[in-house]
Amino acid sequence: MTSTEGRDDPRFYRGRLREPRSQRVSDPLYQVRLVSNRAKNYWLRTGLEHASGCLRVLDLGCGRGGDLFKYHHAGIAHYHGLDLDGEALHEAQSRYRQLRARYRRTFSARWTQGRMEDAVFLLRNEPHRFDLLSCQLALHYVSESLRHVLLSWDQLLAPGGALVVSLLRFPHDLDELCGPHFRLQRQGEDRLLCRLGPAGSREWQEPLISVHELRRALEGLGYRPLQSRSFLSLAEQEGLLPGVASHQLSAADRSLLRLYEGHVFLKSG
Repeated sequence: MTSTEGRDDPRFYRGRLREPRSQRVSDPLYQVRLVSNRAKNYWLRTGLEHASGCLRVLDLGCGRGGDLFKYHHAGIAHYHGLDLDGEALHEAQSRYRQLRARYRRTFSARWTQGRMEDAVFLLRNEPHRFDLLSCQLALHYVSESLRHVLLSWDQLLAPGGALVVSLLRFPHDLDELCGPHFRLQRQGEDRLLCRLGPAGSREWQEPLISVHELRRALEGLGYRPLQSRSFLSLAEQEGLLPGVASHQLSAADRSLLRLYEGHVFLKSG
């Protein structure tokens, strides 16, 4: 089985959901997850600040709704979450009900179960296009060509809208990896980054995305890159990600956060 063959099964994603909150501090990737969550907040705010329109948001690969409170505080008007995992969507809807109970005035919301690759078909009855498309650390799950998927998503984004993507990119060279902590592997058509534990056991793995391919495809569709930075550079900005000190990050954490990137692209109006 190639690494893409399990991706039409929600259990593929369910096994990747985060541990209960009480167990996260002992997770070897705890600091990376903490930085990643705050970096995603930064990228979403940046995209929303530059998107035109009434701020209708499509969250591709929304998972359990971990970004709902971010969208509330950003003041969006409407949210639509899309994910393959029905159980994750059920939890996202539960989080939204908690949000509604806590705040009387917040955005309207809908959810659709299905593949990100099928978003255009699944949302064909949406009356309006979206002002912001967000795909946070989920783009590597698509099983079709990146160019084809981006071409279809373009139909859902209004002119002047923003596409916000967070991803794990290919390293420019092996010197970017902290030698004993990581290994690059090929599985089917995917290139995987594996993080190794102290005894050499595999702690974690994720497919990698070619940023060059992403930019080339979007520029061909008339998108303008607005901003692009690694999660590590964000973490090192004083006051930008409070509570995460540089000295708390191990060499392996720093190597990994250098490969995590956020990108904001604007669609021509």
